[in-house]
Amino acid sequence: MIRYKRIVIHPFGAHLWVFEGDCPMEEVVSWMQKRLSVDVVFPVESSWEACTTRAIGGPGLKVLVACMFSGATVSTGCIYHESLHAAYGILDAHGVPCGTDNQEIIAYMQGYIADEIIKFISK
Repeated sequence: MIRYKRIVIHPFGAHLWVFEGDCPMEEVVSWMQKRLSVDVVFPVESSWEACTTRAIGGPGLKVLVACMFSGATVSTGCIYHESLHAAYGILDAHGVPCGTDNQEIIAYMQGYIADEIIKFISK
């Protein structure tokens, strides 16, 4: 079984989908393509424990980022790792420079994303 939750990242309006459960990534990607009308999803790996992917398309959807977690136990470190990928993906898609001169926005966004994922997975 797979559980999922959508998190809207303000002020960008980006959609972060969090998937958690035990199923092949291909099923998650297929669900995203059908239910969210996503045109492009990458990367696609057949075996995974945790992954962050970016998709573009859908009606009124500029960018979608998905964090996917498989397995019985997901570590806090893994959640923060994937949250950083998600934060970079959202900022990059919106043309926000990411680098040593702009660390605060990345750090705050990573923390927010990780907190939301932890709340969801802990339920």
